[in-house]
Amino acid sequence: MPSHIDARRLMPGPASHRRSGPQAFRQFQYPTPPLGTSASGFRAEVAAEEALARLADVVERYEDFKAGVRSSAPGGTRTDNEFARVQQELHDFPGRVVDERRLHAMLKASAHTLHIGTLNDCYYQPETALCRTAGGGDRPLLNNCRPDRCGNSTITARHRGGWEAAHGETERALAFVGLSDLQRTALREHLSDITKVIEGIDRANG
Repeated sequence: MPSHIDARRLMPGPASHRRSGPQAFRQFQYPTPPLGTSASGFRAEVAAEEALARLADVVERYEDFKAGVRSSAPGGTRTDNEFARVQQELHDFPGRVVDERRLHAMLKASAHTLHIGTLNDCYYQPETALCRTAGGGDRPLLNNCRPDRCGNSTITARHRGGWEAAHGETERALAFVGLSDLQRTALREHLSDITKVIEGIDRANG
């Protein structure tokens, strides 16, 4: 189930030309380098800022893990095991003070691969990415994401709202009277897939 599916695109008429609904991933648009700044220097600054932002994001997800949040997606076990390893190695348990620099150093590898999304988080590894074709690069192909099936994907309670929005959008599309039998069947299958993801989130964090 590609994360970029828009239920409205399965409907006939003008709606098929609308932009998609909940986007699976944040899209970045880099600003123009300031006057007096070299392009290479500016790119380095942007890369450094992105790295810091990703580290902050993965630290938040590690804190979620410590609080009992678990992932229901295929990549969740790998990520949860890595967080558990870090927690055990640092003895990061209630009542203990942890060296923040060491924590950040241990999470840096995970942060390097992290891509934040509305429907999931991707800890990108080319060899297990469903979005990539042979010879793929070092970034995920966001429009080909299969968040509920990819081994790089984690889905937690953070993403439940995005899936609920997709569920509501698909239900509204199903109410459209002009659907063909094929379109209605596709939407029902899509709705079933979304429902399974939401149920999986609840089971993992129940």
